[in-house]
Amino acid sequence: MKKNILMMVFTVIVLFGGVIAWLYHSNDSLENVSANSDIAHLTKLAEQGDMKAQTDLGLAYGSGNSIPQDYTKAMYWYNQAAKQGYAPAQFNLGLFYENGWGGSRDLQLAKEFYRKAANQGFTNA
Repeated sequence: MKKNILMMVFTVIVLFGGVIAWLYHSNDSLENVSANSDIAHLTKLAEQGDMKAQTDLGLAYGSGNSIPQDYTKAMYWYNQAAKQGYAPAQFNLGLFYENGWGGSRDLQLAKEFYRKAANQGFTNA
């Protein structure tokens, strides 16, 4: 019983910490998107393979700040940047898989993306 309670407390702390880190990172990048406010231009860059633009577009869709919230599109753009090895996108995908945003919760995939980001020195991971 005591072990189960400790495990639940630990899980809540880990999830809360991950959300705080995501929000911290997303607010920093979203200022650029909001200041630019040209989602069409950002989309064009993302479609051309710009991994920073892909990640910023993922943040915009994930938060719903500049455009309507759409977790599926957010995951799509994070995946595009993550395939290129962009650590912030890999970390954000980890958060999405850990929390089940945009699809099924998959802790194994979350761990894999966190590890990829951490191996590149991404400190939030």
